[in-house]
Amino acid sequence: MERTLTSNPYVQSKLLLSQFVESVGGGDLRPAHIRIHTLYGLAEPSPFMFLGQILSALRAGTPFEMTQGRQLREYHHVMDDAVAIKSLVDNRVEGIIELSHGMPVSLGDLAKAIFKAFDKTHLLRLGALPEPTQENFSHVFERPDALDGIVFRDSIESVVDYMKKQITA
Repeated sequence: MERTLTSNPYVQSKLLLSQFVESVGGGDLRPAHIRIHTLYGLAEPSPFMFLGQILSALRAGTPFEMTQGRQLREYHHVMDDAVAIKSLVDNRVEGIIELSHGMPVSLGDLAKAIFKAFDKTHLLRLGALPEPTQENFSHVFERPDALDGIVFRDSIESVVDYMKKQITA
């Protein structure tokens, strides 16, 4: 996660937790704080999350309005992250760890792939909403050395498969 100024309370809380972990580390206490990205893969996505909003629009057959979609995100299958976290714990990794695969996708590319997979591209309204001012348009998180050997799924292909399962569930 970037250490930039943001007005997003969720991001602020994650940054504050990281600062706390950094401040208490030392001596006999050596915590590991693993910061994860957006998860998908088991349960239905939360309705307030990007994938949940797309799922609602697809089910209802209603237009999905969004920005141009230049925002970058890392999407991680929950099972891939479980394997990665087990590896970090087994290897006694300490400190703040970005659980990053280093392969972000733009929200626009992800939305286009999902709507295309359902033959519903006419519902996708790219550019209908204004671009946010504080957003990640260019930062690519580095994959930590501690995650060498961990295999992550291709985000777009895997998210599309996941969304297909949600529609038929």
